[in-house]
Amino acid sequence: MRLPVVVAFLLSFPLATAAANADARLTPEQMRGLEAGLRTLTAPAVPPAAFAEPKARAHGWPGFFGRWGAQAVTQSEAERMLTDGRAESAYRNTWDGQRIYLTAATTGTLSFFLPPSTEDNQAFSRKAREAGVEFLVEDGTWADIVSAVGKFLLVVAGVCAVLGSLYWLERRRTRGPARRAALVRKGTRRLSGADGAQAVTFADVAGQEAAKESLLEVVEFLRNPKRFANLGARVPRGVLLEGDPGNGKTLLARAVAGEAGVPFFSASGSEFVEMYVGIGARRVRDLFARARKHPVSIVFIDEIDVVGRARSGSARDGGSQEHDQTINQLLTELDGFDRSSTIVLIAATNRADVLDAALTRPGRIDRRIFVPGPDVRSREAILGVHARRVRLAACVSLPEVASMTPGFSGADLANLLNEAAIAASRASKEAVDMEDVRASMDRILLGEKRPAGVMSEAERRVVAYHEAGHAIVAMRTPGADPVRRVTVVPRGRSLGAVVQTPDRDRHLWSRGLMQGRLAVTMGGRAAEEIILDHAEVTGGAAGDIAHATRVAREMLGRYGMNAELGCVDLLGDGRGAGASTATLDRLDQLVQAEIARALETARGILEAEVDALHALAARLLDEETLTGDEARRTVDSAAPRTLPAFA
Repeated sequence: MRLPVVVAFLLSFPLATAAANADARLTPEQMRGLEAGLRTLTAPAVPPAAFAEPKARAHGWPGFFGRWGAQAVTQSEAERMLTDGRAESAYRNTWDGQRIYLTAATTGTLSFFLPPSTEDNQAFSRKAREAGVEFLVEDGTWADIVSAVGKFLLVVAGVCAVLGSLYWLERRRTRGPARRAALVRKGTRRLSGADGAQAVTFADVAGQEAAKESLLEVVEFLRNPKRFANLGARVPRGVLLEGDPGNGKTLLARAVAGEAGVPFFSASGSEFVEMYVGIGARRVRDLFARARKHPVSIVFIDEIDVVGRARSGSARDGGSQEHDQTINQLLTELDGFDRSSTIVLIAATNRADVLDAALTRPGRIDRRIFVPGPDVRSREAILGVHARRVRLAACVSLPEVASMTPGFSGADLANLLNEAAIAASRASKEAVDMEDVRASMDRILLGEKRPAGVMSEAERRVVAYHEAGHAIVAMRTPGADPVRRVTVVPRGRSLGAVVQTPDRDRHLWSRGLMQGRLAVTMGGRAAEEIILDHAEVTGGAAGDIAHATRVAREMLGRYGMNAELGCVDLLGDGRGAGASTATLDRLDQLVQAEIARALETARGILEAEVDALHALAARLLDEETLTGDEARRTVDSAAPRTLPAFA
């Protein structure tokens, strides 16, 4: 057991000795005596002759706790306790030989410092024998080792706690700035580069010939800037692509990078907006710093209206300051003093009207290119691009599909073919046919087919007459779009539908065309009023009425198609912006009159074609879905017929 005692003593001596002798100052003679005591500890334990015969004493854990909480007293006080008979026992442990411990019933365990000289030890031993107090000398036990190690660990734990607290406070103080610094590089990413990875070219962009022609000049600038510099021309600093979502603005930007073979960096406008002031500006600097590492590069910012919105100049809250700093940094990067590299900014937005004037001025945004929705020829070309990866049957006619999809964007057309491929795979077909294309169109325009049994038989008859009324009025109204499909199958939120698509794209609407459109819209309500009693007319025309109200209000309040109101925009950005109350009341009256006129027009057509109304409704109840040609033949060849009354 001697080796563990020595090891533990060497580990804990600096702290344990300092704690035990806090009340004593050692003289040089005492230090020499201490060294002699240490040499005695390393020698075999032999009790001094002047001491009482050592007895086996195992204090164990009680002795450990007693010495841990021992109260320090002076040597004179300890000797008085021996003389007064208050001390019950005395002992000295070889582990801490400079202290002697006394146990008393009233005061507990006491300790005092005794110099390690032989004379002092003999004098105290003699006084103890005279007082009849047993004085024992014991070797160090495991309890003493634990006591010393415990003191050492307690000091270490205290030091660690203090250091840990200081570290936590410093970490908490610097966590905010560190987190803000870590946010700077978030969001920006490199999509493609000069190595051709993920390269997109103009061959992958169809239906935007005018936009591609304008961007080709930018490509030539990037490929051979010296050619234009010799003539005094400079590379455009910025190009703004504006248009509706899904028309291919991002694809055009990537195609420019692919054609020019230069690095392409992309970011979204929302990635520069943070709650911490300065983060957006740091991100702008970081993005352009990465782009300047290359001689020529393209920076693309999608939805630039988020970060480039016009500055108000009034609010001084944190959000306004962050926005102002971000856009100011962007303006500096676009038109700063650094001309060492060629960076072209390509930005895309569908809200060009809200951009800051300083951002869109020449020198920063040199070109504004409008990316319109595709016309019928462009839709056919776009379908051809997306059809490369879809196995189409021979019956699929891309020109027919293009004519069926007016108003579809490039993204809508890609989704149409994808939905058709999913429908064909669900039916275990080897190729996509026109039936799958039409089904996917219904799914996109009307929603998923609802399960059978949604409507009662009486409700199905009402819906059949309602949709038949729309179809017949559309067939008999000059200039109305042709009817493509008529169905009473519930899809999405609708219980039935009449699908109309024009033969060609229409860019201008005359007053006669809009009035015919109103009549077709009110054809469903007119059919219900003819077939049903007035008290049984349903709310199935709610959507039609809302649509007719919007069309009539646009006709009279925005397009100036009323002589009484004149050519005045009464709507502005909202309902009645800048118009008087009396004028708006009159507008409401004229709108009501216009819708009532459309309802009477539809009623007149259906009353003249009541036999066709019955025939078409009956066939819809039998077959549920009819093509435009089938519905037209049914109406043209209708014989006088009346269905049974409703239950």
